[in-house]
Amino acid sequence: MQQPDARKKTINPSAYNALADALWLIYWNKDPFELYVRGMLKDHSEVLARLNFQSTKREVSGQLVKLLRANETRYLDVTVALMLDIAAMDRFPNLERQVDGDVMVFKATAAVAELRRWTGKQQDIIKEHEAHAAAIAESAKKDQDGRVFAQAHDDLKHRFIVMHAATDKHQRGTDFEGFINELFALYDFEPRAAYIMEYEQIDGAFPSILTTTSLRLNGGRSALVAASWMCLNLTSSARARTPSVCTLV
Repeated sequence: MQQPDARKKTINPSAYNALADALWLIYWNKDPFELYVRGMLKDHSEVLARLNFQSTKREVSGQLVKLLRANETRYLDVTVALMLDIAAMDRFPNLERQVDGDVMVFKATAAVAELRRWTGKQQDIIKEHEAHAAAIAESAKKDQDGRVFAQAHDDLKHRFIVMHAATDKHQRGTDFEGFINELFALYDFEPRAAYIMEYEQIDGAFPSILTTTSLRLNGGRSALVAASWMCLNLTSSARARTPSVCTLV
C-alpha cells in the first residue's frame, strides 16, 4: 500500500484560502458548524483538540486550515475529503432558516463555487487521494476477511474437538456431515448438500479445484468424497502414551 509520505503533490495555497472562506460561511449557527467539523475530522482527534470552538466560526476555520496546511503530508486525505464535501454542497438548510437567509445563501454559494473552481484545478491530487483511499479500504477489507476466516477456522476446530469427545457415534456421524461441508466451503471447495440414492447415501460433493488450463480440459468436473471416522487400535505401549487416536479417512 502506498505510504502517505510517498505522495509528492501539494495543494495550491489559494485552494486552502477558498476552503477557509467556504467553511465558516456554510453554517450560521455554531452548533451545526461544530458538529460538521467534528464529523469530518472524527479520525483526527489531535487536530480537534487544538481547535477552540468558543471562538468565531471564521477563526476556527482559519485555525483548522492552518493546522492542515502545516502538516499537509499527514492530513492530505482529510483536507481533500473536506474540500470535496463542501464543493459538492448545493443547499444550505441552516442558512435558509435564518432571517437574512437569502443573503447568507448567496455568500455561501459564491464561496463554495470558488472552492469548487479550485478543486477542479487539483484533479491530480484528488485522483491520488481517491486511489489512496481505495487502497486503504482494500487493505481494511483484506484484514477483516482474514479475521473472519481465522474465527471460522477456530470455530470448526472447536467443533471437531467436541465431536472427538462425543459418545453417540450416530449423532457424531450426522454432525460430521455438516462439519465436512462447512470445512470445504471455508476453503472454497463449493460443497453440495448430502443426498441419498437408492442403495447409498452421498454425504456431499464439491467441484474439483483445478487450474485454469485444467478446468478447460476437464470441464469443471465434480468429485465425490467419502469420509469416515476411524479409531486406531494401538499396541499396549503406544496406548499408554496416547489414550486414543482417531483419524478421518
